[in-house]
Amino acid sequence: GEWAHVHRIDRSWHVLLSPADAAEVLKSGYGELCPVAAAGWAPIGYALIYAPRNAKEVQVLLQILVASWLYCAHQWEQE
Repeated sequence: GEWAHVHRIDRSWHVLLSPADAAEVLKSGYGELCPVAAAGWAPIGYALIYAPRNAKEVQVLLQILVASWLYCAHQWEQE
């Protein structure tokens, strides 16, 4: 049931995104596909988001977190 979590050691995040949103994050350079997703052990939208370095990147992170929550909330409604 987890849709996102922060890594306290470096402030990066793991998030579950729709495949389209994950592709956009990868293309934009704000994150990468989590290795467990690349190996097929997690959904393809499971991504590692890099820690924000400035206020603009914090805003991008917030947009990514909202997209993740909306995607996961919709998935839960379908169950």
